[in-house]
Amino acid sequence: MSLIKRDKFTPSLKPYAFKPDSREFGYGGRTLEALWAGRKRGGTIVTLGTYHMTAMDRIERSYEDWLAVADTRYGGLWQHIWDGEKLLSNPDNTPSLAEADALSERLDAVLQGFPRVPDGWDGWYFREKVA
Repeated sequence: MSLIKRDKFTPSLKPYAFKPDSREFGYGGRTLEALWAGRKRGGTIVTLGTYHMTAMDRIERSYEDWLAVADTRYGGLWQHIWDGEKLLSNPDNTPSLAEADALSERLDAVLQGFPRVPDGWDGWYFREKVA
């Protein structure tokens, strides 16, 4: 699967936005901070997490070139989900009460701002099968 950048925002297709300056290099791939939208019980939700991508040939590339060839079949690893009312946090990333309040405000601004891509982020990318 590859990532295709599109101007159209379609939450039901789980669009992703990435923070380009958050790239971390690890064995077999890169990890980026990611936001993605989705639909749940008829409403739009926003998820904050990380996205692990591998490029099978392990050639060093620019951010843009790397996105074009990355293997994205595993998707994102969620840390926090916001539906406009409740913050759901992954048990591995349980925030303090103050951190939860700050995350709720941050993610609410993203949710209310859809389809705008947040400042400092690059999106919206959609996962598509390569023929």
